[in-house]
Amino acid sequence: MQKCRFVNWEDARYALAVHRHGSLARAAVALGVDATTVGRRVAALEGEIGFRLFDRRPEGHRLVPPARQLLPALEAMEAAARTIEARATGRDQVLEGTVRVSASEGFGARFLPERLAPFLRTHPLISVTLVTEIRSADVLRGEADLAVRLAVTRSRELIVRQVAELGYGLYAAPSLEDGKRAPLVGYEDRLADTPEARWLARWGQGRRVCLRASSHTAALGAARAGVGLAVLPCFLAEAGPGLVRLLGPDDVVRRPVCLVLHRDQRRTARTIALREHLAAVFAAERDALRG
Repeated sequence: MQKCRFVNWEDARYALAVHRHGSLARAAVALGVDATTVGRRVAALEGEIGFRLFDRRPEGHRLVPPARQLLPALEAMEAAARTIEARATGRDQVLEGTVRVSASEGFGARFLPERLAPFLRTHPLISVTLVTEIRSADVLRGEADLAVRLAVTRSRELIVRQVAELGYGLYAAPSLEDGKRAPLVGYEDRLADTPEARWLARWGQGRRVCLRASSHTAALGAARAGVGLAVLPCFLAEAGPGLVRLLGPDDVVRRPVCLVLHRDQRRTARTIALREHLAAVFAAERDALRG
């Protein structure tokens, strides 16, 4: 292996994008360049460090084992570059710019938008990118500036504040209110290990699961249609008509609601301002969220 003299951050950020998006083409879309440019930058980094970074497989690009060992160092370079850029331009001290917020699909679609409106009216120079997806955006990797998470994350690189508890209940359409023979609306594999899905598996052992949903909002629609019994966040299930609560949070589960940001963001005024706004929102609605 040849001796590495230096690593160019511009090359490194392209390689990180390929790692995160899984292919040259998807990384190119995310970076706003063409795939040839991405490939050239990755090849340049491979020349700098002296070995190949990726296995090219039919399903995408995967880091080779030596490259996986370099990943923490490359991510540290990324964090340092973001900090230098923000402080050099003074962007971290002013209430303007974009804050990328990650949240579960239920919170992102049904709870946060209307509660972000007052903040955006008060801070017209700040914009919010709201990311709602099954796979949570990784705050450590810079995929989000601020995240609403349903777990207490442990990391020295993250600042975590628990702001509420989210209660889950067992719900059914009125036609299934007795619940004795009703089938279940479960969750598919990506949500199967959540506390609410595990609770339903224990409680409904032996019952037929007639539908598996990939999100709480999909399960909500199925329950309202009378498909079966579903475990749902109380705030989501009770926001409109059509469901009867069979069991409440004291009988099912509660999960912590946390606001999470990277330590690099603690001096970024726009991110901190939004975090404080959301903390106040969750405090005001604590009882409703508990169910």
